[in-house]
Amino acid sequence: MLEGLRCLALTLDPLPCHLTISRCCTQIDDNLQMLVPTGLGMSFDVVSLDAPGATGSYDSHFASKAAVAADALVSGGFDFCLIHVKAVDDTGHDRMLAMKVKFLEVIGRMIGHLLVRLHDAEQQQQQQQQQTEAKQKEGQG
Repeated sequence: MLEGLRCLALTLDPLPCHLTISRCCTQIDDNLQMLVPTGLGMSFDVVSLDAPGATGSYDSHFASKAAVAADALVSGGFDFCLIHVKAVDDTGHDRMLAMKVKFLEVIGRMIGHLLVRLHDAEQQQQQQQQQTEAKQKEGQG
């Protein structure tokens, strides 16, 4: 029955302490549907963040996941955030090609919003830095 099935077991250590990367991942309300990402996150000492409305299914609130990730990266002190989107994987298992394309498009928009948010935050940070430098020069002159 399991002929041809191969399994690989990995033992993963947490990231070395000398790496100064703060890590987080978005989490869904029902942890039973997030065993792989949550377990993987625990292996790497990753903080799980709640994303309101995220279900781990087709009806998940994808924008909420992106917003939580953006907040974590912009003002939450994190350098890395994993966003797990189970719906894309499930459509493949369920042989729903049209739905897979739909969810890939949703993910594309989600990543676009995330990138815009991160870009805007970076621009704002640069402007604040320039203003601070200008005030310091005024004080020296």
